[in-house]
Amino acid sequence: MSERDISDAERVIRSLYGITSNFSVGFPAQLRELLSLGCERLGLSVGIISHVVGDQYTVVESAGPPQRPGPGTIFALSDTYCEITLEADQPTGFHAVGESEANRHPCYSNTGLEAYIGAPIRNRNGVFGTINFSSVDKHAQPFRDVDLDVMRLMATWIGSELEKTVETLHGMIPICSSCKCIRSNMGDWQALENYLTEQAHLTFTHGICPSCAEKIMSEAASKRAVGAK
Repeated sequence: MSERDISDAERVIRSLYGITSNFSVGFPAQLRELLSLGCERLGLSVGIISHVVGDQYTVVESAGPPQRPGPGTIFALSDTYCEITLEADQPTGFHAVGESEANRHPCYSNTGLEAYIGAPIRNRNGVFGTINFSSVDKHAQPFRDVDLDVMRLMATWIGSELEKTVETLHGMIPICSSCKCIRSNMGDWQALENYLTEQAHLTFTHGICPSCAEKIMSEAASKRAVGAK
């Protein structure tokens, strides 16, 4: 590794330490700061942390312009360059996709993304997903070994924090017996959905279960009956 690479790596490690040690802002905010750091350092426009199950690729967090895919956005894994990263099972990068063997991948024809670098995120259950950065513009030069090492470092930290989250959720969780809010490690009380979104990085959709639907319909029928009198 050249002196320039060593100096660059030291600067990145200091920046990563500043982000990863700032637990007070919460894990989702740390992830966004991590992605912003990666975008700035690599000179790429969009950063994404994904969760992959089968061929479903779900955006967990993202950084970049307003039109970037937001959390909860779902793609087919086979339509993303992360498919290549997960098949390689190691950090991979293309500074100019059109000039590489990846130019036949569906992601190139569908999105025109020219630059991409990504790394697998692992936890105790295997591969969780990826952290990746991309741009419609070519990268100025081929990605260096230090770039791949930084990706590996970011992915390792995220995987480690996910493990801690799993351990936390497996323990005793203080919950209000009345309103069902949960007391966080910081001592504040949060709505159940907010707590699980922050601690387990879950994205919620809302529906109505059959029991509640029946109750709502029954109450509506009762109100109509009273109103008709």
